[in-house]
Amino acid sequence: MAERRLGEVFERRAGTVDPDVPAALREVHSRARRRTTRRRTVAALACVGVVLVAGVTATLMAPGSLRGADPVVPPPPHEDSAPVTVVRRVSAADLGLRKLLSAAVGADGRVYVTDSSQQVAELTPDLEVVRTWGSSGAGDGQFRLVQGAIAVGPDGKVYVSDTGNFRVQVFTADGRYVRSLGEFGNGPGQLTWPFDLAVDADGFVYVADDKEETLAKLTPSGKQVWRIGGIGETDPRLQGHQHLAMIDAVGRAVVTNDDAGVVVLIAPDGSVAEAPFGESFSSGDLCDTTEHAGLFYLTTCTTSSPLDVYDADGALVGTVADAGLAQSPRWGRDGTGYAVTADGGLVELEARTD
Repeated sequence: MAERRLGEVFERRAGTVDPDVPAALREVHSRARRRTTRRRTVAALACVGVVLVAGVTATLMAPGSLRGADPVVPPPPHEDSAPVTVVRRVSAADLGLRKLLSAAVGADGRVYVTDSSQQVAELTPDLEVVRTWGSSGAGDGQFRLVQGAIAVGPDGKVYVSDTGNFRVQVFTADGRYVRSLGEFGNGPGQLTWPFDLAVDADGFVYVADDKEETLAKLTPSGKQVWRIGGIGETDPRLQGHQHLAMIDAVGRAVVTNDDAGVVVLIAPDGSVAEAPFGESFSSGDLCDTTEHAGLFYLTTCTTSSPLDVYDADGALVGTVADAGLAQSPRWGRDGTGYAVTADGGLVELEARTD
């Protein structure tokens, strides 16, 4: 009886929640900034010998160097060494939109973006607007977008994280409403604050719940297959806020845990297939991550993040310091990537192969 009453209260609460989307966005950015700033290359300070001051001995040495030896500090990678080139930038105004939130790329090269005007826009690979759809509200095809995660399935269907309505909405490639996945709650298949998402080759949907700190795999119809993280999670790599934007070429979800400071690859059965970076980062040093051609592209989810590129061993390959991105590039099959910038515009990038 008590469980039934609790369920009724929970359901009534969902129907009365009217999220303050601007406030939610401010909280997301504030939390990211509070979690610590990006760890940059630290300048080493070394002194050889012992200095006696008032009977106190202090020896200053470079981190990782041997006592008395000169420190060996590898030079930071040059920005032009990053295997990516910025091709062009467009503003939201250029596209007739207000402020872009997130981007995704379909198999045909079409680009889809979400906008703070509570719309989705479809763009050609040349960044010309084909169509827009959506409006503010709680009905089918309406949105209460917060961070506006968006993904494109293998069949061209478009998936949008409708955070303020506690669901993921599914559309055809030309914007016709298909179905909704999820509802308010913390039970199987339910969502309290759906955030990042990705879709695999079989149409299964992976959704990160930012409130529950979980990652769930859903069938194409919305039935929960498994859920990891959250209360009771024993793997420290999965404890905390999880972010994802893609499934890699062999079907693993590329997941970043910014609280734990790790990037993990989640197998289709929900197990950790690999942790290519181990515990390589401090909390807040990374947030949004995508992979392309064996390289990982990392940003911090702060208001204007540089783009750092790492190899699979966790070595920094290069940095684009002035990228000004709000997310990591979403990669198309031809090595062209698109990412939303901190000012709500869109940048096109190209992965270099040289």
